[in-house]
Amino acid sequence: MDNLNSHLLTARRACNKLKRSLFRPYVLWNLIELTAVIVNPLLLTPKLSSIGDLYQHYPRKVRKLFRGLNLEKQGLEKVKAAVEQEDWVSACEALVNYYQSDPILDRLRLLGSAYQMFSDLPIDQILTDTFTFQQKIGKVPRCKDSFLDWGFSNGDREWTWFLNRHYHLLNLLHIYQQTGNPSYTTYINQHLLDWIISSFSKPRQWWAQWRGRESALRVIHWSSVFYGLSSPTELSPVVRILMLSSLLDHACYLRHLHHWGGNWLCREMHGLATIALCWPEFKMAESWLDLAQHLLLQELTLQVYPDGVHKELTSHYHRVVLRDYQTFIELSELTQKPIPAIFRQRLEQMLDYLVYSITPTGHGVLNNDSDQEDNRLLIQQSAIFYERTDWLYVASHGQSGQEPEGQPSRLFPWAGQVISRNGWNEQAHYSFLILVLWGSITIFTTTSYICLLLPMDGIC
Repeated sequence: MDNLNSHLLTARRACNKLKRSLFRPYVLWNLIELTAVIVNPLLLTPKLSSIGDLYQHYPRKVRKLFRGLNLEKQGLEKVKAAVEQEDWVSACEALVNYYQSDPILDRLRLLGSAYQMFSDLPIDQILTDTFTFQQKIGKVPRCKDSFLDWGFSNGDREWTWFLNRHYHLLNLLHIYQQTGNPSYTTYINQHLLDWIISSFSKPRQWWAQWRGRESALRVIHWSSVFYGLSSPTELSPVVRILMLSSLLDHACYLRHLHHWGGNWLCREMHGLATIALCWPEFKMAESWLDLAQHLLLQELTLQVYPDGVHKELTSHYHRVVLRDYQTFIELSELTQKPIPAIFRQRLEQMLDYLVYSITPTGHGVLNNDSDQEDNRLLIQQSAIFYERTDWLYVASHGQSGQEPEGQPSRLFPWAGQVISRNGWNEQAHYSFLILVLWGSITIFTTTSYICLLLPMDGIC
């Protein structure tokens, strides 16, 4: 049976790789728009000061956006009337007004503070096109046309992919919300305009801009920016229309070029579901949501053991996948979309593992491809959502909540892991033992492993 599953897994990967290699050129070249845009040399941003300018330069992009909208949706009556008259500028203006004023969308404004800042990105550096990713600092150069070089590698392709995830836009958004300083929203507008135009006009950079994980994270971060900046002085009408147009491209990419499985597929479907839930005005929104929910539900069985442990047997990726599911559930509830009860049930099991494998210092276990991540805040937030006072007790080292029943040690038989401890305080003795098992998806082989944590000392 194990050999059969291994062969099926290999075949699934191969078929998906073939599909992506065949469809990727078609999907990306369908985006291309090589019209030149004059750049303002002082602001270092394209000269698109009005929707009229936008339509003059990119009429195909604008018309494609309206073909992708469900104009029968309540609130889009003025948009539909303008489209029927082929008055594309008025249609754009009516669509912008809809997103700024429709009361049904007020609940989505909560997305403006839904995601945390990326700690390694100081604001003063961002304003000079300088970024720090994975402890490596670099200044992104400008191309001859004054656009940013989104394919700048800084000696490491991973660095480039981090840049294209747009963590820095979240940081700028949070600081703007705290200070009200318009220079931060100016920079957000400039970077969005720059990135979106580059994304359909500069094929040389597509290796960095168009990849599954980056596409998913980008739209997740964009949802905060789009709904966190509601007025035209915060997010310009030109940028809002371009974002909507680009979201169609992102949905097409994630729909047709997603990975075969693993944590990548979870992240990609999280991104596709975000587009469907946050922008239900798209014609295909329900179809995208159905696919995302189907694959996420399927992967819960394929990727997570019955005892709640993610099969990669890596605490970092356990947390990554858990957060994708958790955010999907929260967004579904925010947008009043029902989801099967099994999502919450299985997620609670995954959180149970995160809670009861936590070290006395509050960190996840350093098994396989993991790092030192403090899980206490995530556990405390989840404890409120699930009404689990025992989780609060563990995360607070007994300062709040209710002590878990039974002995503090735990066995996770499907994962082959034994967590032993003599208490819940920060001075508790702790050990983590892995038996003979493989971590699937990203393959990690472990014959045996033990980690001991003792007061004022640690031996691994």
